[in-house]
Amino acid sequence: MAKAKTELREWISSGFTRVEDVAYVGLGLVLAVAALVLLVIVALSLGQAIMSANLTEKIVGLLDQSLLILMIVEILYTLRNLFSSSASSLPFAAFSS
Repeated sequence: MAKAKTELREWISSGFTRVEDVAYVGLGLVLAVAALVLLVIVALSLGQAIMSANLTEKIVGLLDQSLLILMIVEILYTLRNLFSSSASSLPFAAFSS
């Protein structure tokens, strides 16, 4: 009876771990696509601002979008370290090593 209970707990735990991994991979894909799309938008907006000679009016928006890209890349870096870390599957396990 105790063995069956332990096996059930391990099965449930491994199921939750798989669901968590799928969620992290999905989130990573969404963030990667968002970062690439934003990068293209920033590049095009920068080109338009330079060509129309109104860079000073657009610079704050461009910097804002660029910083958002950097934040997304940092989150992706954390997710990558999460999967390469074998210590645990907790979200902040990357910061403990």
